[in-house]
Amino acid sequence: MADQVTIEQLPEGLLLRGTATPKLSLKQTFAEMAREQAAAKEDWSDLDSTAADGLDRVTW
Repeated sequence: MADQVTIEQLPEGLLLRGTATPKLSLKQTFAEMAREQAAAKEDWSDLDSTAADGLDRVTW
């Protein structure tokens, strides 16, 4: 956590500041999300039954 937070001692108390980290581009963000999702190997098969729930035929 020391590399993520800067602590300053002020007369009023301690001030915690997040360290500046460079922001990812949109392309880099999506690539990182895809990498994490592929690494997680989550099983979403329990939601397959919702495909037949009929919501695609409901007028919104």
